[in-house]
Amino acid sequence: MTLSGRDAEIILSMATDDNSEDWPAWHFNPKGDFSVKSAYKLAVSKREQDKARDASRSNANDSGVDRFEWKRIWKLPLPNKVKMFIWRLAHNSLAVRRNIARRGMKNETICPMCRRLDEDCGHLFFKCQGVKEVWRLLEMEHIRTLLVECKSAKETIKEIWKMDEDTQQKVWVLLWRWWSARNKVNAETKGCQLRK
Repeated sequence: MTLSGRDAEIILSMATDDNSEDWPAWHFNPKGDFSVKSAYKLAVSKREQDKARDASRSNANDSGVDRFEWKRIWKLPLPNKVKMFIWRLAHNSLAVRRNIARRGMKNETICPMCRRLDEDCGHLFFKCQGVKEVWRLLEMEHIRTLLVECKSAKETIKEIWKMDEDTQQKVWVLLWRWWSARNKVNAETKGCQLRK
């Protein structure tokens, strides 16, 4: 590693104790020892700090009139796993095939439910042939047509929050159950590919 002249000046100007012995120390370990475990802990800590910074940035962007009510998700009278699903839906972080491909993983993006179009949340929950039939059978087609027009997951969730509590519950449960059914079909599809 080469130091710039300014860096070298700063290092040389630091006061040192002439009576102490120099020794290498890894300050991320209480004993000063480097280990793969201590490096891993540092990496995880840094990743969590970066995530927190990104989350606070997104919260700062939510200020003003168009603020998204994140805490409202956690107050819903639903099981925690469903609330977590809604939170991930709002963040567009569900493991739908287009999201996985966007993160750089090579995979097939075709919807595992209808095997026709690329799977993103909009397709999976509102445009897939199978889910359209579910909305129709539950006599909620008018809600599906309203939600399919939303431009983002947050907008979709805000639209659901405008509905009466009973309708909201039905929509949340429908979305959650469809996600669960999709995951089962997806796992079976992957299992068949592995057996070939």
